[in-house]
Amino acid sequence: MMTSLSSPVAAQLGPRDELPSRQTPWNCGWAHVAGTVRTAPTADAPGVLWSCRIRERAAAPLFTREECRACGRWCPREGIVSADWTSGACASPPSSASPIRHVHYRRGSPIIQEGAPADVLYTILSGTAKLFKLTSSGSAIGIGISVPGSPLGAEWILEGSSFATMAVALEGTTCIAAPRHVVVSLLDRHPLLLRELLCEISQRERYLMGRIAELGGARVEARFAHLFLELAVRVGVREHGQIVIRTPLLRQDLADLAGTTVETSIRLMSRWNKQGIVTTRAGGFVIRDRTTLEHLRRS
Repeated sequence: MMTSLSSPVAAQLGPRDELPSRQTPWNCGWAHVAGTVRTAPTADAPGVLWSCRIRERAAAPLFTREECRACGRWCPREGIVSADWTSGACASPPSSASPIRHVHYRRGSPIIQEGAPADVLYTILSGTAKLFKLTSSGSAIGIGISVPGSPLGAEWILEGSSFATMAVALEGTTCIAAPRHVVVSLLDRHPLLLRELLCEISQRERYLMGRIAELGGARVEARFAHLFLELAVRVGVREHGQIVIRTPLLRQDLADLAGTTVETSIRLMSRWNKQGIVTTRAGGFVIRDRTTLEHLRRS
């Protein structure tokens, strides 16, 4: 549940003030590692003035998260640098002797390949990835976008089967790669983690059920509206009363994710640019009229 800052220290701060880590007015389990950094409020939490930037400033998570009791953000709780999974050990990147690796991908590089053995769990540390499935004709059906903290293909890791989708980096993206045997051993020794991973999978299944209904019956404009509203919640940042999305999606990416052609994507985005609903900017988009998008999604 989102909560706002109520600390007397925070109340005295102006909009441009900085708060040193030693004056942290909230209790985040990672504050001693990541410190506190002022961040812009996100679209789904415009009242939040502070957030923990663990994803940018400390080591990567596997898939576990906790809710900061002040800012309400879900941040990685613990990570692993060895099969021993020592709490707090992830304050530094994995060592050369660790089976856990940091892997960097350029835009367009595949992270997981459809049909490849699911023997490594990839969790996004920074950047974004597009999930999609290829049809027999070679066209792509977009499934969604994965953001920092997202495990890729976790359900197939549990099965020990092969990946049934592809994930491609949408920008420079860094992942934590954990071998399946390390993950399975970790889950055997920490049942709570298994429950959390199953919750992740359950939430994704629920999302996919909605995607099936959306692709099967919604108009193209409604699908685009849903896509941008989802991006607003997941990666949007509120600036000057508008929502900025700093995810560099090409028109082809939008077409894949909305289940349409690139020509339709170009026409629709051109119209929205002229109407001032969603405009394109370098490295992303600006949602200028969220109310209209909400209406289009329901139409």
